[in-house]
Amino acid sequence: MGIFKDYALFYDAFYAEKDYSAECDFLEILWQEHGTPPVRKVLDLGCGTGGHALILAERGYEVIGVDRSGEMLSQACAKASARNLDIRFIQEDIRKFNLGLTFDVAIAMFAVMSYQITNDDVLNTLCCVRNHLKPGGVFIFDVWFGPAVLNERPRERLNIVKHNEEKIYRLAQPSLDMIDQTVQVNYLLTGTGKGRKIQESHRLRFFFYRELDLLARLSEMKCLAVHPFLSNDKKPTESTWSVSCIYQAP
Repeated sequence: MGIFKDYALFYDAFYAEKDYSAECDFLEILWQEHGTPPVRKVLDLGCGTGGHALILAERGYEVIGVDRSGEMLSQACAKASARNLDIRFIQEDIRKFNLGLTFDVAIAMFAVMSYQITNDDVLNTLCCVRNHLKPGGVFIFDVWFGPAVLNERPRERLNIVKHNEEKIYRLAQPSLDMIDQTVQVNYLLTGTGKGRKIQESHRLRFFFYRELDLLARLSEMKCLAVHPFLSNDKKPTESTWSVSCIYQAP
């Protein structure tokens, strides 16, 4: 079963409190610090249901969103249409896409790069990004940070949300593989109508600082900075679960 398939219907309900607007504010700060102005064209990789793309388009950016999940993109398209936004959403694998276009900046938010498990997955994605960036363009993404994952360890979590007046329960059961640098999270969703249960397994990779620097070099980009998520001047610690990475194309 592909990830974010049946789960896609309930995705926005579980992340209704996520502050996409604040994250877009943060992106604009990083673009001003590291990008080549003016920033107009944005490539949103792993765009999902369009949380960032919609806001950026409303702020006047030209946005193209790419995602592998047709179910997630269907919701993104519906939301863009409801807001009368002209956003192009494309179903592609971010490890091997070619749009024949270049962008001022690219983003991959909410651990999209952590879903690239193998070194080949990561490098293929980074090379695709580099090929779609204008000279000096920046790629901003967040990943799980290894020191925090190993220090705090993933834990079982239960989330409860309302969807169409029905309570949806999501149990997340993680399993850590230190050698593979991955966490497999098995999701079980119940209360989804007619007694149906949804089960999905998501595998995510965690990264370390020198590894992130090396991956930038191998993809012929430069790692400008690695900061705690939503920070542009602090250093990550062993309690920093998510870090923002800023890469620059030559």
